[in-house]
Parts: sequence; structure tokens; C-alpha cells
Amino acid sequence: MKLLKCGTDGLKSATRRFAARVLFVSGATGIYRRLALRNRAVVLMYHRVMPWKEGKSSIFEGMQVDPITFELQMAYLRKHFNLLALDDLRRHLRNRTPFPPNSCLVTFDDGWKDNFTQAYPVLNRYEVPAVVFLSVGHIGTGKRFWQERIFKALKNIRDVADGDGVLPDGCRDLPTGIKVEDIAGWPQDMFRLRAREYIHSLKDFPLHRIEPIADAIVACAEMNGSSANEGDSFLSWEEVEEMSRGGIDFGSHGMSHEILTHLTGDGVRKEVVESKRIIEEKIRKKVYAFSYPNGNYDPMAQECLEESGYDIAFGTCRGFTAPGDDPMELKRVNLHEDMTREVPMFLSSILGMI
Repeated sequence: MKLLKCGTDGLKSATRRFAARVLFVSGATGIYRRLALRNRAVVLMYHRVMPWKEGKSSIFEGMQVDPITFELQMAYLRKHFNLLALDDLRRHLRNRTPFPPNSCLVTFDDGWKDNFTQAYPVLNRYEVPAVVFLSVGHIGTGKRFWQERIFKALKNIRDVADGDGVLPDGCRDLPTGIKVEDIAGWPQDMFRLRAREYIHSLKDFPLHRIEPIADAIVACAEMNGSSANEGDSFLSWEEVEEMSRGGIDFGSHGMSHEILTHLTGDGVRKEVVESKRIIEEKIRKKVYAFSYPNGNYDPMAQECLEESGYDIAFGTCRGFTAPGDDPMELKRVNLHEDMTREVPMFLSSILGMI
């Protein structure tokens, strides 16, 4: 059954790639692009730009683009799209004026270091405007998102079990019902799926409940001499300032990456006000754009943003941006390596054709 599933997934991917190529070569994709982006814009959402092999063994597979693929995409956008800066988008929304044909804005969430080392040189080379939304409490620190901490810790535990290692008695029982024996029993080829399912199940909890769970799982992994706290780092403030001087825009992604709908009004205000203040102090420019962590928001969060001086805010719902859209709930198109490494698939993914 496992082989059949893998074969089925491979067949689906191959079928989608073939369909994208046919649509592209026939000219249908170009025609649809002109129709779909008449008076509207598409906002692209990136996260990581890192070598595919590195992300494939981590939790980032669904949120990464390989540097070679990223350069191919930016070259294509520069040649075939009307590239917007953040203020261009805000101006069209504020004035309710139609967007130029094939308008596109490039955004990045979180503020990973590879946005500077990998993406920034390419953005400069092709003169592509972009905005990076910073999880401010992680910038210039060694902190990591709880999702990455748990994933790496679970992988360490699984590797010890797979190698017939003996786990200390102190980590036999883990929080929220998961047991070391469960992890040891996960087949190697299913580990990533099971780990991601477990991590996803924790997203309904507020951050103050998740962090102790992450700490306990990491502590178990470290009893075996493995470090689960080593990982990818975020941008430094020096890198943020250099990118800002180079024309990259910055917005807020909150302080702690806490999902805003888990917070009280005071908690939301702290996230949006403090992050805005810190970014403005660092880059000496006004911050007026926000990206909702995990894409979650409610009327209270939107009201807090407006009261705090934000003009526009982005979610994660897929779609285009029209002049009459609510500026506090803008749509984007998430991109990752798996289905966008070829131009036909990249374009079809942007347009939602397949």
C-alpha cells in the first residue's frame, strides 16, 4: 500500500506537470493570466530560500524554494510581470484604482537568514521589489520556532530508537499523550508525515501551553547527547538594515509568532504595537503592513491593527487582490519548490489553474 501511495502521488505530480506544460505551450496560460490579472494583482508568499536537499530532511519542505528555482522565478517575473513595491499596492487599494496588467508583489514571511544570503542578491540582480514580514522576537537571536524545535527533537528520538539506542527512563512519557514508544514505532518512511501531523495538532493551543511541551520533548532528545536546539537562524538587525537601505520593505509578523486569535485584546496590542515600534526604530522608516501569523485573524485583531497605525494586512487565503478589497484581509499565493520548479508549473500555480 505504501508503494502504491507513493506511486499515486508521483503520478499526480507528473500529470499536473504535463498539464501545465500543455497549457503553457498552447498559450492558454498566457491568455488566462491576462484575464485573471486585468485590474488585479497577485501577491506571492515565500518563506525559505534554501537548497532543496536541506529542506527535504526538515520541516521546511512545504515552505521552501531552492535558490536555483527562485532565481528562475524572479527572472520570469521581471520579464513578464508588472512588479509592484509595497507602497504601490497600498496606493491602489487606498485610491481604489485598477492595478496595471499582470501586477505582482513578492513577500516573505518570518525573516529567515536565507532571505538575506540567498534571496536578497537575486532580488537585487533582477530589480524585484519585495517585502519581508519579521517575527521581531526572533530577529537577531538564537531563538527558533517551536515547530522546528519539536520536529528536530522527535527526529533525534526516532534516530536513537532506530539505531537500537536505549532512551533514558526520564523521557519515557512526553506531554499531550505522545509516548517515546510511539515515536520509535513510526516507520522511517512515514516519520515526516507523523511528526508534522503531531505538530499540526498543537496549533490549536496558545503559545504559553506549547512552549513547555516543546521544552519537554527537546529535553528528552538532549538526554541522548543530541542537540535539538541547533537549527536555522533568523536575520540579524544588521542584515535587516542593509536590506532596507537596498530597497527591501519590511512589515511586522508580530513579536512571538503567536496566533493572534489565541490572545486577548491586550495580548494582540502588545504583539502589533511593540513589533511595529522596534522595526521602525531599527530601519528608521514607517511600518504600515502586517502579516498574520498562521494567517489567522478576527475583527478584534483587525481593529487593533488599524488603531495601531497599520494600513494593510495579509493573510494566507489564496486569491488575487482587487482595488476594492478590504486592505486588512489581503489574499496571497503560497509558493514552494515541489510544484513550482518549472516555469509552466510556477505560472499555473500563481494563477490557480491546476
